[in-house]
Amino acid sequence: MRSDAGRLVPAGLDGRRELIQAAAVLLTALFAAAMCCLIVYTNARSDMYVYRNGVRMLRPGAEFPYCADMAARSAPFFAAAALFMLYKLARYVSYHYQGSRSIYTMRRLPQRLELARRCLSLPLAGCLTSLLLFLALTALFCAVYLAVTPEEWIRPGQWEAVRRMILGR
Repeated sequence: MRSDAGRLVPAGLDGRRELIQAAAVLLTALFAAAMCCLIVYTNARSDMYVYRNGVRMLRPGAEFPYCADMAARSAPFFAAAALFMLYKLARYVSYHYQGSRSIYTMRRLPQRLELARRCLSLPLAGCLTSLLLFLALTALFCAVYLAVTPEEWIRPGQWEAVRRMILGR
């Protein structure tokens, strides 16, 4: 079975290898972000309590953080994955300017968008996938947050906080 991955990267590069590399970066970001969410949640949960005379008690006046504030801590992992994809874009463009891989040959091809397709496809798909993974992890984390957090700790406006985090308002 022949793979069309080679059509997504500059001629001469191993398309399958490039796809595996991009997928590995995205999966690493997803795993690290999920672990970050777990650690942030468990730390916030333990911060709700104080020990007095060896007895665990709810800290007076303690407020449990919004799920959006906790989920936002995972954003740098996906931003790093997106930056890696931008590095790939720069690498693909510069690849055509090295040695005998003439940029002029690519520009003279009958398919005018061949150069753009080979340079942009994988990096843009990777950036979009990184964004979608962040949104999916945020939604999943907030759903789990609402399911496992005691009712009295949940502050109103959780989904509004998520919307503000995503839209930046």
